[in-house]
Amino acid sequence: MNKNILIFSLLSIISFSEVKAQNGMQTRKNTVMFEHITRNNLNLDYLDVYEGTPYNNPNFLIGDIYINNENTAPNTSLRYNIYADEMEVKEYPNDEESDLKALTKSPDIYVTIINDKFVYIAKTEGIPEGGYFLELQKGKNVMLYKKLIKKYYPEKKAKTSFERDIPANFKDKPLYYIMSKDGKMNEVPSSKSKTIKMLSELNKGIKSYIKTNKIDITEEKGLIKAFRYCDTNML
Repeated sequence: MNKNILIFSLLSIISFSEVKAQNGMQTRKNTVMFEHITRNNLNLDYLDVYEGTPYNNPNFLIGDIYINNENTAPNTSLRYNIYADEMEVKEYPNDEESDLKALTKSPDIYVTIINDKFVYIAKTEGIPEGGYFLELQKGKNVMLYKKLIKKYYPEKKAKTSFERDIPANFKDKPLYYIMSKDGKMNEVPSSKSKTIKMLSELNKGIKSYIKTNKIDITEEKGLIKAFRYCDTNML
């Protein structure tokens, strides 16, 4: 066979393989888009004027969708709607709001957006219903999660001339949870003393560690640091 013909044939095979692989990836991506769809209807008109945002980030960001730990849809436009507890998906970057899809809520599916990993945890002991949780720390023995929550407060009209109108608004009310090996979720108390008591069940020396290192466990960064210590030095 002529050398040039052989090289051309090899390049054609390689090109065909690359196209086939790309088409396969797009097919798998479309499967995620169209077969794993569900929407909430909370009867909230997002076109109304309000302060704050129902989203973790109002902009769509590039992320990856994993099904059974396989990156099934890389480089996908994603946005987490905290208020509706939905992971919104764009099939194409220029899709309109009316064309948005929402990922099916399944423990087999998780999403990464930049450095954040969102997992769906089904109803279990410690949480009344399933939902998306932000994975803060994946410990060897226990896990630390953050449940993002948005409270919606309707507009309040002034009743007298001495008052002012209060526009509708969203406020953040996050909760933190520790998951044990058996899958039980325990909400981290808002009280500092109760949180220390809870962490002491994982490590008796946590109170001394917090005091020595001047850790503020009422702040997320401090809570993560204390959790790491407990997980590394479990009883």
